[in-house]
Amino acid sequence: MEIGHRIKKERMAAGLTQVGLAQRIGVDKSAVGQWESPNSNKGISLASLLKVADALGISVNRLTGDAEDSEQLQITDQAEIKLVRLFRQMTAIQKDAHLQLFHVSVGLTQPEQTERDPLHGKRIAS
Repeated sequence: MEIGHRIKKERMAAGLTQVGLAQRIGVDKSAVGQWESPNSNKGISLASLLKVADALGISVNRLTGDAEDSEQLQITDQAEIKLVRLFRQMTAIQKDAHLQLFHVSVGLTQPEQTERDPLHGKRIAS
């Protein structure tokens, strides 16, 4: 299966038209049409391929046909995509704190009871 066919398949699975995908990535509808056309001799640039994958919430490997991607997590819900983008911008400490918050909010763990370390003023788990 060619990249153009995969782009079309994933775009349709995401419920997007060519116009909708083009708007998300900042190109003209005709560019998306060319990428998806089996008769087009124009390929897609790496930069555009990255934008398409991001807009569809999938990996580039999925569009290029890498077999190892078959078990990758697919994210198509816009709220999830926003959360993933924000998560990627966080520091390791922020990621840990937010993951703990998510675990508590869905009832997987109980909030840790903390108290202040008298010598350093830091919070410690009890």
